[in-house]
Parts: sequence; C-alpha cells; structure tokens
Amino acid sequence: MSPNLIQPNVACRIRSVEGDNSARLTQMGILPGVEMQIVRTSPFGSGTVEVMVGGADVVALRSDEIESMECDLVALPLSSPAIERGKYQVSVLAGGSGFRKKAAAMGFVEGTTVEVVSTAPLVATVRGRQVRLSRNDAGRIVVGETGDDRT
Repeated sequence: MSPNLIQPNVACRIRSVEGDNSARLTQMGILPGVEMQIVRTSPFGSGTVEVMVGGADVVALRSDEIESMECDLVALPLSSPAIERGKYQVSVLAGGSGFRKKAAAMGFVEGTTVEVVSTAPLVATVRGRQVRLSRNDAGRIVVGETGDDRT
C-alpha cells in the first residue's frame, strides 16, 4: 500500500503480503482476500498504525509492514490523495451526531452517489447541488466506487 494512503478510514482488500514480515502478518490473520481498515495512525504519519482486520480484530502494525502489502482499495475518505474526479458512493460518515446532521444538510447520507468535480479545492455534486468541502469534513466522508463507469 502506498505510504500516502495510510490514513484513517481507508479500507482495502489484501491482495498479497510480501517481505520479511509476511509470516508474522499471516499469523495475525492478515491474509490475501481479507479486508483491512485503518483506524488511526501515529502522529506525523510514521510509526505505528492501528488497523481492523476482517471487521473484528484490531492490531497495531508498523507503517513499513502495511507498505509491504498489495491491496485493492475498497473505501477511502474524500480527502484522500487517491480521490479523482468521478462518481463515488458514500459508505460511512465517520463523525459524531453533529457532523452527521451537518453532512445530511449538505446532502451526504450513506448510500448517496457523489460526483467529485474538483479535488483542489474539493468540490462535489450531491443530490444536484455543488458543495465545497473543507479538508476536515472531506476526511470524515468515506466513499467507495459506485460500480458505474467513472468519468
């Protein structure tokens, strides 16, 4: 996994585990086909990363261990550098009730299709309205692909 994708709320399906730590990771249940979600990272993005494996177990890994994995992205926050122009589906609103109300007022609810029009600044069309998002709000809106052809 690319180092710039190691951030909270990124989820991926593990394709392969390589490197010196592959045996240790396999013993921890980190296997090809398993879904992994990044829960939190250490300050400044280096060091320890807390991940949820298979939707249940939470383990701490080093950044270099995660970088040794080949993954297919499943979901990521709108603030991710991997987000490009195109259509996505909101999968999770990762915030408290205040943020969820704010997001709903802008049209972001789980299951809604969002079209990213611009990534800098982040502008998205949701329910027929264009919305400009702060980096903080975009980091709490987790999206996945819609299955439609991306344009």
